[in-house]
Amino acid sequence: MEREMPPYLIYMKKQGAGLIQNAFDITGTPVFNNRWTPPDSFYNSGPDDYIVSDIKFKPDGTEMYLMQSGKTQQWTLSTPWDPTSATLTFTDVNFVKGDAMFISSDGTKIFWLLSNQLYFGSLGTPWVLSTVSEGASTGGVANGRGLVFSPDGLKMYTIVDNASDDIQQFNLLNAFDLSPWYATSPSPALTFSTGANHVTPRAIEISSDGTKMYSVGSYAGLVYQYDMSTPYDVSSMTFTGGDTFDGSTPAGAPTEGTFGSITFSTDGSKFFIGGNDRDVVISYSTS
Repeated sequence: MEREMPPYLIYMKKQGAGLIQNAFDITGTPVFNNRWTPPDSFYNSGPDDYIVSDIKFKPDGTEMYLMQSGKTQQWTLSTPWDPTSATLTFTDVNFVKGDAMFISSDGTKIFWLLSNQLYFGSLGTPWVLSTVSEGASTGGVANGRGLVFSPDGLKMYTIVDNASDDIQQFNLLNAFDLSPWYATSPSPALTFSTGANHVTPRAIEISSDGTKMYSVGSYAGLVYQYDMSTPYDVSSMTFTGGDTFDGSTPAGAPTEGTFGSITFSTDGSKFFIGGNDRDVVISYSTS
């Protein structure tokens, strides 16, 4: 049986582009691109009072979605994958979901994780947050922080704030279907212990081809990378390495010591880190 082409390869083929050297690899020599803080006028107080607890993008990089101190926001980017070109197009204070969010690969479903509770919603128009209708909340993941799914929606992952900072994998019967959580909180199918690398884990991310996973936490601006020999299978995961990305470039810029989120561009050539201290989105290139 022929193996299905990973989503990022499908995207690159449609764009007529070649593969990116060092795609999805933070252990090489990433290059700082820019740092961006949402305009102060959006808030009642300064941006330091807020955190970027999650970042997601539309696959073409023209829309950016933030969890901003629990508020769900959509920003349109005039330059794809460049947060400094962002214009706020939607925010909804009614969806105060806290720790993490995820948008399905077709842009029709959105999920939130707030510590021990999972929430979901449907988007009437794909990728347009103003058309969201919220469904019922479900059971959750005890002390869960980050939230990601495989592109086919049959696997869900989170990192748990416990003694060993476990990365947990849940296998779903149907794509993006959380109905098992209505009655109870299912046990994970697979667990990988990160060895408590983070003082407090905040988020995880997975590469588009399912061969790499990343974790960030509230200590010293560290990002860790893990390789999966079997795509999307945390039982095959091994620690690859880590690095510090404090956003202190350009010279004199204040450092960002604790992270709330990490995500990648579709082709893996860029990654973005959300800060907990200074409400900042920091962009790097992987090569």
